Amino acid sequence: MRTTQALSISGIVCLVGLTACILHEHPFEPPDDLAADPPGDPPDDPSIDPPGDLPTDPSPEQPPADPPCDDETPMDPPPDVCGDGSVSEEEACDDGNTADGDGCSASCAVESGFRCTGSPSACSDIDECAEGRSGCAASATCTNTPGSFTCCPLSYEDRTGDGSVCHPRPSCKAIKAAEPLSADGEYVIDPDGSDGAASPFTVHCNMSESGGGWTLVFNAGPGFYAATAGDASATGYLSDHVNLAYSAVPISADIMLDAADTPIIAESQEVRTVILGVHGSAQNRTVHQLMNSPAPVYLEAEDNSNLTNTFASGRCDSLAKWMDYQDLICGVRLITFSDQGSCGSQTLGGSWSTTTPWENCAGWPDLVDYNGESFFPHRFRIWVR
Repeated sequence: MRTTQALSISGIVCLVGLTACILHEHPFEPPDDLAADPPGDPPDDPSIDPPGDLPTDPSPEQPPADPPCDDETPMDPPPDVCGDGSVSEEEACDDGNTADGDGCSASCAVESGFRCTGSPSACSDIDECAEGRSGCAASATCTNTPGSFTCCPLSYEDRTGDGSVCHPRPSCKAIKAAEPLSADGEYVIDPDGSDGAASPFTVHCNMSESGGGWTLVFNAGPGFYAATAGDASATGYLSDHVNLAYSAVPISADIMLDAADTPIIAESQEVRTVILGVHGSAQNRTVHQLMNSPAPVYLEAEDNSNLTNTFASGRCDSLAKWMDYQDLICGVRLITFSDQGSCGSQTLGGSWSTTTPWENCAGWPDLVDYNGESFFPHRFRIWVR
């Protein structure tokens, strides 16, 4: 058994029998409960540390200190962003977008034929003709275009590069391929070229429908005469006329038919039918040749998969007034030029398939109405490409 006694020496309180001492500013007086403890083992007191080194009061936790600021460490500059409207050292221009064709390209380079200034950049077309920078021959006709210029009239081929020898292109399709931004309108073409006997003539080109490049060959009603060669006195866009293209411009791939019962003026057709990739029997031949062929000529695929219609209003059921033609462009029968029907050849008729004739009497332009019923539109306007 150990006896606990309290001593007070110079402000240090020690419990005899224990090795721990506690600093105290006043003479120690043991607490009542300690004095009253009966002899025996000392009670467990969590306030009294076991023998050993004196504990120290822990300091309250402090947040980690920020690293010292080093004024000598350079900051990385923000990355250059093309299209933010701010011209950096790595950019020749920045107009606030990443579009090509406006003078400042998608990679923020100045495009050929433009000049750009400021930040954000303002870009403008250089008029090479007005500034004398074209290099066109003195006899040439210099025409400024966005980002470029031509030394020949628009739609003409420059055979020398300086405009000293210019010649019309052979078709609207050729014009569209050479000048993709060409608009709908009248153009001069020369299907047989400068070495051919025929002179250039004016046609109407559709440069927007289904990729553009369509040459109008005729606009005609029930009085159409298939044997005519056509002439260049009118294009046929605004009135009935058979243009010289009817017998001069071949179908290289596609054909487009506009149909209506009333005269077709501008875009007044009731339905437009586009056939992409005509049957082999129609390729590389003019519409004049097809409509005067001794054998039937088919236009679309047998499942009509290469034919699409655009209606002025309604859908296929709106064409019920033209019983046969509705079936040709909305069903499975084939549009046929030089249709050899049971009632004689029709300029435009139909067939069951490339091997089975329809043997119908109705057709355009001679038997549009038959036995008091209407089978075909009264008027057609035809384009080739």
